[in-house]
Amino acid sequence: MGLAKTTCYIFFAYCILCSQVNSERDDEEEELEGYYWRHYTDHVPKDALPGGRDIKGETTYVGQAIYRSILIPGQFIVSDRKLYFEWGDAERVTDRNIKILCTKHPEQFEWIRTTTEGIKTIPNKNFILGGFESDFTVYIGRVAIGNTLAIGKVIVSNQHSRGFHTTCRQNASFVRAQEFEVLNYEPTIPDPLEMVKKLTPPNTSSHKTTSMLLTIALITSLVLLR
Repeated sequence: MGLAKTTCYIFFAYCILCSQVNSERDDEEEELEGYYWRHYTDHVPKDALPGGRDIKGETTYVGQAIYRSILIPGQFIVSDRKLYFEWGDAERVTDRNIKILCTKHPEQFEWIRTTTEGIKTIPNKNFILGGFESDFTVYIGRVAIGNTLAIGKVIVSNQHSRGFHTTCRQNASFVRAQEFEVLNYEPTIPDPLEMVKKLTPPNTSSHKTTSMLLTIALITSLVLLR
C-alpha cells in the first residue's frame, strides 16, 4: 500500500507539473496581441494574415523586406517562396530577409475601399504601416488585377498621396492604381454574429491534455487508496 500511495503521489505531481507547463505555454501565446511581423523560415507562419490571391488562385500573404536600405511591403507567394514588390517603376523580387504579417485575431482586420485622395479623409483609422520611405508614410493595400488580388503599398505624405503601387505577376510589370483597398486594424470586439462567421474555433488541445491528465490522476488516486 505504501508503494501504491507513493506511485500515486508521484503521478499526481507529474500531472500538476504538466498543467503548469501547458499554462505557461498558453500565457506565452496570449502575450502576442494585435499584429506583428515574423521572419519567413522556409514555411509560412501558421498565424500569417491572408492578404490576396495569385494567378493560380492560391492565397498570398503580406510581406516586407529591405531593398536598398528601404523597408518595402509586397506580396509573398508561397509556391515561389519569394516576395514581389514595386520600386522605381519596376517589379522587384527577393527571397532573403523576408518578414510576414501575422496575428492571432484576423477578425480585427478589414480592407477599406478608398482612393488616392480619399485615403487622407478617412477619420479614426489604424492603417497598417507596411514599410518606410523618406518623407512618406507607407501603408498596405491591395487591388484586383485580372484574376488576382495583388498586395502592394500605399504611399502618402502630408501634402499629397502617390496612390497604390504593386506588380502584375502575369507580365512582371508594375501597376499603379487610384482606387484600391487599404488594410486597417480595428482592435474591438466584433458583433457576436460576425464572430460566428469570422472566428476560427480556438485550439484547445493543450487544455484537453491537461484535463485528461488530471482526470487520470484522480481516478488512479481513488483506486490505489481504496
